[in-house]
Amino acid sequence: MAENNVKNPPVSKSELLKKLTQLENEICQIWSHLIAFYPESASDCPCWDKFNGAQWVDIMLNNPEVAAHRCPREKLSVDDWFYLLLLQPYFLKDCPCWDKFSHRQWLYIIAKYPQLASQCPCLDQFDLEEWQRIIKVPPAAGQL
Repeated sequence: MAENNVKNPPVSKSELLKKLTQLENEICQIWSHLIAFYPESASDCPCWDKFNGAQWVDIMLNNPEVAAHRCPREKLSVDDWFYLLLLQPYFLKDCPCWDKFSHRQWLYIIAKYPQLASQCPCLDQFDLEEWQRIIKVPPAAGQL
């Protein structure tokens, strides 16, 4: 009789697939850092369609020219756009979510880019304290 040499796998298929997904994410994270700081490596990258929003933001912050024509804008969340715009004005013209920013996000956006106040849908909702933060003027006596 033939001896059965079939061994049971040490882990389940779902566990292996989970580890594979984690490894793919780590590889994409490494590639996003590599492209952000060494743009000449962009042509070798196999992850362009796998980058998540945070990885795209990393590339866009550090090397906007490389990302400008490659980034699928729909991969970026409102929070990704907010963070990106505060740190990289290069993409102000590309932002598709002006109407989705929160009251608090608009407070920071207008403080950084006063010229965008006309796009703010909650401009009339800022209170005195918020306006003072925007214009960075201490409150006058009697207005406290």
